[in-house]
Amino acid sequence: MDSIGGVGRGTDEHINDWITVYVRRAGHLDAPWGFALRVDGVLVPLRMNAQRLVAFLGIEGRSFRSAVAAALWPDVDAERALARLRTAMWRLRRTVPRLLRAEGEGIALAAQLRVDIHDVERAAAGTPYVGDLLPGWYDDWVLYERERLRQTSLRARETQAARHLAAGRWAEALSIALDVVRLEPLRESAHRTVMEVHLAEDNIGEALRQYVLLSRLLDVELGVRPSEPTRTLLSDRIPSGLATKLL
Repeated sequence: MDSIGGVGRGTDEHINDWITVYVRRAGHLDAPWGFALRVDGVLVPLRMNAQRLVAFLGIEGRSFRSAVAAALWPDVDAERALARLRTAMWRLRRTVPRLLRAEGEGIALAAQLRVDIHDVERAAAGTPYVGDLLPGWYDDWVLYERERLRQTSLRARETQAARHLAAGRWAEALSIALDVVRLEPLRESAHRTVMEVHLAEDNIGEALRQYVLLSRLLDVELGVRPSEPTRTLLSDRIPSGLATKLL
């Protein structure tokens, strides 16, 4: 593998062996600020416009130039946005020559490039939540993807907790469900899983405590009661008088 300007260059067929884009791992050593480009193990500094271009293509995949320009520079007219895109592409190609692929009106990152966000999505159920997508970035496309990935991760974790519960692995189920509650205190489905674990272990008092916590949170934050499925979960396990008072 030869080198130009300190940046490793390989063949297109093996580009995935030496380039990684980090757009998700806030707090990770590779990307403590939420974005990093590593080439052959070396961190490559990029200007902000180049970072945004790489992140957009890494997340969205191949896109029309006009769509990329409109997403990255929505506050200027189409002509100026396209001019900024051309400048960002030119600078990026000088830094990492084979990172971009241009095909007519479309542009994309190298086909075999590794983007950490896809690794996280594939392993979502088996890994803890690793932080928000591109913290500190507030573009509309980032906000949408940030929430989508957050919900994907939380749902995957809840599914994993439910599987542990069904298999009688109560400690594992409880740990995961409590982690989801910590990340999203108003997520009733996660609270319900915590309650189900406690009931499976005949810890009715713990289940009641979790219900009271949820009930107070929903009342203070949203002015609503827990849903019928959550109330029903406890109704058959506690005295009718207490059920009438609490549920």
